[in-house]
Amino acid sequence: MNASAIAIASHGRADRIESWTLGFLDRMGIERRHVTIFVAEDQLEDYRQLDGVNVKPGRLGLAANRNHLVSYFPKGTRVLSLDDDLLGVLIRDADNLKAITPDEFRSMVREGFGLLEPWRAAMWGISPVHNDRWRGPALQVGAPGVEGPLFGFISGRGDLTVPLETRYEDTERVCRLFEAGWNVARLNDYVHEQSTASAGGRADRNGGCGDVRRLERDYPALVEHRFGKLASADPCRPAIRARRWVDNPESLPEVDDMRERIAAERLPPVATEVHEWAMVGPERPADARAQRIEDAIVELRIALDAYPAYGRGDPAVDAIRSATQKHYTERKPKRALTSMEEM
Repeated sequence: MNASAIAIASHGRADRIESWTLGFLDRMGIERRHVTIFVAEDQLEDYRQLDGVNVKPGRLGLAANRNHLVSYFPKGTRVLSLDDDLLGVLIRDADNLKAITPDEFRSMVREGFGLLEPWRAAMWGISPVHNDRWRGPALQVGAPGVEGPLFGFISGRGDLTVPLETRYEDTERVCRLFEAGWNVARLNDYVHEQSTASAGGRADRNGGCGDVRRLERDYPALVEHRFGKLASADPCRPAIRARRWVDNPESLPEVDDMRERIAAERLPPVATEVHEWAMVGPERPADARAQRIEDAIVELRIALDAYPAYGRGDPAVDAIRSATQKHYTERKPKRALTSMEEM
């Protein structure tokens, strides 16, 4: 299969992982002696009731547990990381998705790890898109989104850890690797199938618009703020910006050219002074700052016009959008608005 170890970060699912992830691996013909499950110390005894797998002390929290997982194995180990609620993997067959066979699963893993060295990649993964009529490129290299249910990496290469507990740790891992000079490779002919049950897992991770904004602030060239369209989805979510990868590249210089293009881009800056001033309330800024804020309001309006979907539904961003537009419409020369109430 070309993987030295299979690692699973788990929490509170000792009673379900047998029929979920371990059951899938059994169907794929993977021997359990190759599987290591990492759990918080207070759950070790529950998981050690499972037959044939290695159970190791991990950390409390998904991001912390995965940080421990990716640094646990000796440098150079080929590790396949799986979620504890993985039900299976689907493979694209024309306009359909079908359950993967053991031979196809082994071939996928060999192909994934075979991508790392030639594409200077530290991680590979598969598609999260379950639309059976989506026929995207077979391979994407750069910073395509790779989610947590299944990804492979070589231990000790690149920055595979994330700095804090967050429900978006998979997005942040891709960004950190890319900014560290590594690529991520994604095979789009395979799709992970994950349980929708809510039992188990960690429910106290940071999430929502605040965490999305943090990622957008920390990785402005890679992440943008989007809104979920489904009632079951997070209302705010981070997304990798378009054209942060190359479809079916033929050579590594194509990916390097893409990196240079991203580095040369100049995204409209968010006028932080306007954010700071507008959120304070009715206090008028000192005269020395009035012109600077006036100029920043104009710049911010231009930026928001260029990205009309940015922040829609977020009351703070919507208020600033309305304020800058009214300011422009009323053309108040050389004077910043005195308060949000005036708008």
